[in-house]
Amino acid sequence: MITRADWVLRTPTPLIIKTAALIGAGIRGAENAIAGTNGRGGQPPGIHADAHIDGVLTEIMAGEYLRLPVTGLYDRGRRDLDDFAEVRSTRNQDWGLILANDPDDGPSGRVDAPDAPFIMCVVEPAIPPTVVYLVGWLLGKDGMIQEQYGTVMGGRPRFFVPFKDLHPMSTLKIRGEKP
Repeated sequence: MITRADWVLRTPTPLIIKTAALIGAGIRGAENAIAGTNGRGGQPPGIHADAHIDGVLTEIMAGEYLRLPVTGLYDRGRRDLDDFAEVRSTRNQDWGLILANDPDDGPSGRVDAPDAPFIMCVVEPAIPPTVVYLVGWLLGKDGMIQEQYGTVMGGRPRFFVPFKDLHPMSTLKIRGEKP
């Protein structure tokens, strides 16, 4: 069980914020416009630009913290960090990690990798500074349990893991690291 004291504070530079905005709103926005969705459950394009920006920002900040390259920015078929971990973000400090296991969920049906660590982040946008908290992590399979299953995110069934049930970032071992 983690508490707010376990969260890792990261402050992105203005250049990282601009990069996240360009990639999040630009490249991912263009990909979604071409696909006719916004990448979030088949909703119309143009919605969630801030979520795409936050997603890129947290991938960059988590990669920097773990010293892993960000591999999912341009190749959406790869995991976010060194093809090893996935990163999720929210602006709600009282939320949790949401996992999907539904290949039939509209045009962007999602099945999250059970063997991947999922890193949860909270973005607090401010002028200045924007801050990112690396809240914690959990293996996909450990979050995809019946007790966590319910209806969240606009009525779609998902696995919801409260922040308190995540592991501290300090306990995440990268492939090949000894415990």
